[in-house]
Amino acid sequence: MQQRFLSLAAAVGISNAATCVAADAEEITSYVPVQLVLPSSYVFYDARRISDSGVAGGYIRISNSVAPFDLPILWSHLGDFEALTVPGDFRNAGVLGFSPAGAAVGFARFPNTVGPSPVIWNEGAYSNLPDFGSGGAVMAANSHLLVGETGDPNQPGYIHRVSVWNADGTNPRVVSGLPQNIASRVSGMGALGTYVGNTRVLSGPSTGQVNGFIGRDGTAEFTSYPGFNAARPTDINDDDWMVGIYDLDGSFNNRAFIAKAFDDEIHDLGLFPGFVGIQPQAINNAGVIVGAAINNTFERALIWPAGSFTPIDLNTLVDIPGETLVEAMDINNAGQILARGFNEYYIFTPIPEPAALSIILTVGHFLRQRR
Repeated sequence: MQQRFLSLAAAVGISNAATCVAADAEEITSYVPVQLVLPSSYVFYDARRISDSGVAGGYIRISNSVAPFDLPILWSHLGDFEALTVPGDFRNAGVLGFSPAGAAVGFARFPNTVGPSPVIWNEGAYSNLPDFGSGGAVMAANSHLLVGETGDPNQPGYIHRVSVWNADGTNPRVVSGLPQNIASRVSGMGALGTYVGNTRVLSGPSTGQVNGFIGRDGTAEFTSYPGFNAARPTDINDDDWMVGIYDLDGSFNNRAFIAKAFDDEIHDLGLFPGFVGIQPQAINNAGVIVGAAINNTFERALIWPAGSFTPIDLNTLVDIPGETLVEAMDINNAGQILARGFNEYYIFTPIPEPAALSIILTVGHFLRQRR
């Protein structure tokens, strides 16, 4: 089979990715799938994020031997794709997230550079953001801030540090509060300006040790929850509820948690029968969580309805003959899910379609017709 999958982190070329919610956990939705369309010739592709208007972002690798290797791609809610522009000669580029207004953020890598360049595409127009001479990437955005990483110019190679920019892409600064002997990578940011992610120790007796962080206002600190060792957030919503993975004592298998940022409240999100590990990937403002069950790799896409600590197999809520969904990567605030199976990637729209989403998609279709 021609199609293969590769994480966006690998494409960037950098190392390492009381009441919880006021909702009825019994409300389980079914979904209509739309398959992401691909060009007639490609090597592999990946999509990780979906905007609130139902646009998915990622990349398509078109060559292993001739640059550009990877093109930054947007897929509409109808599944059709559009390659974003990158000026000049570049090696690869990809979309890693979206602003609330729908601007795509990510990276572009050029020849003879230490690391990738942080990038934003506003209405498709490319803008390269300033860094500190060793590159970077933008992962997430809210109305007043961009967050991602920049390479440490005082270290050999590309050592990534969590960094923020103003919403217009100016004034880059490295987040303070984390030790200098770690690499740090952001995984999400909410409307309140709280950003979360993971760290890895680079030197000393704890080399290779991983942990999570949480931050705001240009600073960050390690997560610390008794009984939830090395809690590493994978996403956070606009109400500061974050989800992620932690290490259970005596086990190397991922367990899942939901926690309130800057608070002591934290809950285990259970396991899925027949699988040794679990990983939540995203949470929306309604409190719906998506992710995957793990044995040796991601093997079953999961969803936690709002307010539930028990995962459900997403495959039971969709109908795609011959396909098994293995990972749900993201969910937007309209309830649309970006997920992949053994064969393809899909955007899933809930049934019945939320009224707000219907308006968004109708307007989007009208604008597309006017182009």
